[in-house]
Amino acid sequence: MERFDLVIIGSGPGGYVCAIRAAQLGLKTALVEQFSALGGTCLNVGCIPSKALLHVAAVMDEAAHFAGLGVEYGAPKVDIDKLRAHKNKVVGKLTGGLGSMAKMRKVTVVRGYGSFVGPNHLEVELTSGDAQDKTGQKQVIRFASAIIAAGSAAVRLPFVPDDPRVVDSTGALTLPAVPKKMLVIGGGIIGLEMATVYAALGVRVSVVELTPGLMPGCDRDLVRPLEKRIAEHRLARKSSSLGWLFARAPKVEPIKGLYIFGDVGRGKSMLMDLFFEGAPALRKRRAHFHEFMADVHERVFVFRQKIKAGDIVDEDPMKLTAAALAEEAWLLCFDEFHVTDIADAMILGRLFKSLFERDVVVVATSNAAPDRLYWDGLNRQLFEPFIALLKEKLDVVGLVSAKDYRLDKLAGRQLYFSPADETARAELDAHWQRLAGHHPTGRAEVECNGRIIAVPKAAPGIARFSFFDLCGQPLGAADYLAIARAYPTLIIDHIPVLTPDRRNEARRLITLIDTLYDRGTCLIVSADAEPDALYPKGDGADLFERTASRLMEMRSEAYLTCSTGQRQSD
Repeated sequence: MERFDLVIIGSGPGGYVCAIRAAQLGLKTALVEQFSALGGTCLNVGCIPSKALLHVAAVMDEAAHFAGLGVEYGAPKVDIDKLRAHKNKVVGKLTGGLGSMAKMRKVTVVRGYGSFVGPNHLEVELTSGDAQDKTGQKQVIRFASAIIAAGSAAVRLPFVPDDPRVVDSTGALTLPAVPKKMLVIGGGIIGLEMATVYAALGVRVSVVELTPGLMPGCDRDLVRPLEKRIAEHRLARKSSSLGWLFARAPKVEPIKGLYIFGDVGRGKSMLMDLFFEGAPALRKRRAHFHEFMADVHERVFVFRQKIKAGDIVDEDPMKLTAAALAEEAWLLCFDEFHVTDIADAMILGRLFKSLFERDVVVVATSNAAPDRLYWDGLNRQLFEPFIALLKEKLDVVGLVSAKDYRLDKLAGRQLYFSPADETARAELDAHWQRLAGHHPTGRAEVECNGRIIAVPKAAPGIARFSFFDLCGQPLGAADYLAIARAYPTLIIDHIPVLTPDRRNEARRLITLIDTLYDRGTCLIVSADAEPDALYPKGDGADLFERTASRLMEMRSEAYLTCSTGQRQSD
């Protein structure tokens, strides 16, 4: 068993360079390669043979192009055997040179497939012939260090039948025959190379690509000029050898998105669940809208820092952010699309314009119609062009139903818990889980007349506050109305028994309950006493009698049924 200082698996551009350099440094080096010649996938069946054929295709197309300049050549005649020989000659020159260099540097070349059988042992299944046939013999190499520089291999799609007419990119480069028609599955770089070569040989080529654009994974700003050139110039002239490849295709209208709005509990989230689960798009993303916007602001900040540091060209960070988002997902699904933050409102137009330019499809659910988004927000006139863009790119559908199906979960259940002990807290927790379901929860904000009201815990259509959050702060009727509009169901923890010295909190509680009652808000609370004992005496205690009465009514099933109708007609 021969021992080596270094063994390298793969003799492609990474492997052979490493092997030759290691030998120069005095290391005893072995290089394992499956092909009969060094160079790995790239030189033997990849980049080099494809570029040799692409050069021929480019010359043929350039010659055809000169017809428009007054210089016309006859139709090309292709000798497939000579073309194959040309390709093999180009490959042979390069791989032969590598073999000579390896021999000169005393690099030991072992032909076969290597697999590790121990921390310092490599077993090689030896191969022979041009087809990398296994001989059945094995050789074990002992080494001190190892480098894996294996190249790529074509993957067979599971749904493709076992048929001699189906070849991978390696098989296509051997030019076994020139068919009349060819289907290329995949519009990536390798697929387009094969399509270009065979189209130049007179084959009618069709390219199928799952994603919205060619060469997925590449920078869309770099790919777009190619797509634009194909769309504008088409290269579909009869004199062009590439005419069939880039011939005019039927115009495909952009896919419109969908905006579903309606009151809470009407089934919007269920529809989104069904749609997202069944959507065949591979690159898709579903997010709560506020979570998505937080991600956007973070990306914009990072791009601005990179521009400031000179790491990237001075560009619009919003376009860079949109490009990154579009690269990750061409289908964006948003739950609870609503805008309350002025920072979000001011950038949405630019962001979504860039997303739509990149063929991103948006599907969203919301409690508000597009025209009601960012209602009464600061500088709303600057937000209105985004509403117009949204209505242009998305079909708007109102989900109308007189019934709030979410409130079915509260039917027959207790909504007022006294005293406000651990048992009551556990009951409120159970109501929260029942109503919030699988939706993400967290802190949120509600804007009212330019002021921001903190929401300690929120989910779509439901929010949870402590008594102090709502009545221990300087809030008024407008603030409570803004909260009720944003959240049709509220949970309030621990309403205390109020003494005369807490008259301000009592007055706010009166205003809060009046607002929620008039709005038809579903209310779930825990309190230290029954409603009529919460503020027995003090300034305004007589007014609190109405509040106590309303609290009693708001925990009834009749109120729940009636409140649904109130919100529906609002």
